[in-house]
Parts: sequence; C-alpha cells; structure tokens
Amino acid sequence: MPAKGVTLTEALVILAILAILFVIFFPVFARPHRGHGARQNTCTNNQRQISIAIVMYAQDNTEVFFPDPGSTAWTRYIKADDACFDCPTLTGKGKAANPEYGFNANLFSKKLDDIPQPTATLLTADLKPGGMFTNYALTSANPSDAHYFEDDMDPRHNNGFVCICVDGSSIYAPVKHGDTIGQTLKDRGIYLNPASAPEL
Repeated sequence: MPAKGVTLTEALVILAILAILFVIFFPVFARPHRGHGARQNTCTNNQRQISIAIVMYAQDNTEVFFPDPGSTAWTRYIKADDACFDCPTLTGKGKAANPEYGFNANLFSKKLDDIPQPTATLLTADLKPGGMFTNYALTSANPSDAHYFEDDMDPRHNNGFVCICVDGSSIYAPVKHGDTIGQTLKDRGIYLNPASAPEL
C-alpha cells in the first residue's frame, strides 16, 4: 500500500497546534528574565529604604553621617528591617549584622553640607559577597585607580549593579564588556569621593 502524504489541511492543523503550544509555554521560558528584573527591583527598593534610614540618622545628628564603626557593620547606626539588607539575587540571607549592600566609606563622619553633588555621589551599592569585610563598607583605597571599588562592588544584576546616591536617586549601571566598575561609575557621572565632585 503506498504511503499517504500529509494534506494541506492536516499541515495547517499541526501548525495551529504548535502555535497554541508556543503561546502556552513561551511565558515559562521567558520567566527567568522577568524574575531577574523583579529581583533587581527588590534590590533597588531595599537600598532606597536603607538610604532613607541613613539620611534620617544624619538629620538627627547635626547633619553628619555616622563614623566608621571599625570591626562591626556600618548598619549598626541605622534602624531598618533585616529584610532590607538581603539581596534576592544572592544565595543566603543578608541581614543588618552582615548586609549585602555596602556604604561608601568616603562618607563616614561627613557633613551633608560637604557634599557638593548629592545627586551624583554614591551612598550605597551592591556589595561583593565573600570579601574580607569588617565594617561592610565600600573601602577600596585609591580613587585614582581605575579598579577603585572593583573588589567591593558586585555587578550581579545582568552584569550590572544597583546603587543609590546621597539624594536618594537610584541607578542601575550595566558594566560594558572590558570596562571596570570604576570606569562605569565615571561614565555615569557618579563620584565616590564627594570632594572630587564639581560644585553645582
């Protein structure tokens, strides 16, 4: 008996079934990307809450940021829920005693008035896990080095990082292939040392 070919009607039915299956299952395959965006948004909201607590501390203490806490986390000075210090992109659980966000060490004991560009001065950012931290601050020492903060900041959101400036504005900064974090900050006009920011 000769083999029967597929008719045009049967081919159209098969294509229709495949199209329906694609519509049903496509969101499942797309979900990881959207999930990462949701984690990035949570991370941004966490840092916003933390920035509010930091500025409230300064306002309650003659407009001065807290001092370097030495061998304890910088978060000891502020009041915020433990969940605010946990980045959902990382495994494990960040909390106030071991936060997953770093505070700009250049701002320890600085007056708010001494920051000429609060809209462009880094306050907090994604902290690289597993570092040798004592105070969990962003402490890389040499601002003229292209790798400044490279050991402390973590581009964990689609090869980019979330940071908050002193004025509370949030920034997502993707790191281009071949660029350093320091270069990325420079390209975005974000200053680490408030003294190096031009006055408005």
